[in-house]
Formats: sequence, C-alpha cells, structure tokens
Amino acid sequence: KLVEQAFVQTLASVDRCLLVTKSILEYSDIGKEKRGLDEVRVSEAIAQILEKYQSRIEELGIVVDVRVPEDSVLRCQKSHLSAVFGPLVANAIDALAEVPVGQKERRLHLREVTMTDRRIFEIQDTGPGMAQEVLAKVFEPFFSTKPSTGLGLGLGMAAKYLSIYNGKIKIISEPGCGTCVELFFPEP
Repeated sequence: KLVEQAFVQTLASVDRCLLVTKSILEYSDIGKEKRGLDEVRVSEAIAQILEKYQSRIEELGIVVDVRVPEDSVLRCQKSHLSAVFGPLVANAIDALAEVPVGQKERRLHLREVTMTDRRIFEIQDTGPGMAQEVLAKVFEPFFSTKPSTGLGLGLGMAAKYLSIYNGKIKIISEPGCGTCVELFFPEP
C-alpha cells in the first residue's frame, strides 16, 4: 500500500514537472509569435473557455453573465485569444471559490465596451479581491497566490500575448470588492 501511494505521488510530481517545463517553454516562446489575422468571434472563444470550466462553475454555483455581441470579431489567432481570456477566467473562478457559501453571490461578468479608438473587454468577479501589494506582483513570472496549484505564469502570458496586438491589460482590485480585469485592444 505504501509503495502504491509513493508511486502515485511520484507520478503526480512528474506530471507537475512536465506542466511547469511546458509552461516555461511556452512563456519564453511568446516573443516569437506572429500576429494572427484570422477573424475570431470573441463570443465563441469565450463560450469555449467557459465550457472548459463548466463543471467547476456549476459546482461553485457561479452566475455567469456574458455581454459580448455575437458579431464581435477580433483579427488574431484564436489560440492567442484563448491564451489571454483563459487564465483570466480561471483566476476569476478560483477567486470565487474563496467566497464562503451564502456570504455573497458568486458572479462572473464578461463584457465588451467599444470606443472609437479601442475595444475593451472586462472580466469581473465578486471574489475577495486583492491587496495592492499582491496587485504589484501579479505580472511577475512565477508569482502566484495559489502556490500549490498555480504556476504564476498565466497573467504574464496573457499580457505578452496581448502585447502582440498592441493591447494592454489593467487590473482593478480591492480587498472585499472583487477584481476587474480590463483588456484593451486597439482598433485596426
């Protein structure tokens, strides 16, 4: 029985090492990526990301509100868009998991705001929020608020992929008030 447990733990450690190695390689290669020119429907990309996390969303009782027009299109590689939105949605879900049941409604909002010179996508949660000291470090490689499960590369990767399209990312958060991530895409 002990040998079996040790074997299972070893396999889990090897899997974690492979994930870390793969993530580091991907992080270091982002600078070599080329800007995509495909017309990607943002609502479809978001729907696929949410589908990936659907069981966890249901398990946690998260109310998801998506307000992105069906005809909203960005010229990019779909994988880049997923690499930007995916970690942000995952982080929001993880934050909402920290909200004690019954304390307040667990909500995840995804919406688009179009301006003349740019488009803004917001990912907002009603989670516990972050202190300014944490916010100051969130884009640092390997910084994670979830050391047992997080690698600390997701937000940095999202920002790097966004920069390929001259986009920017801004995070607004305060303890007890949730977090809002704003993604700025310049209009072509």
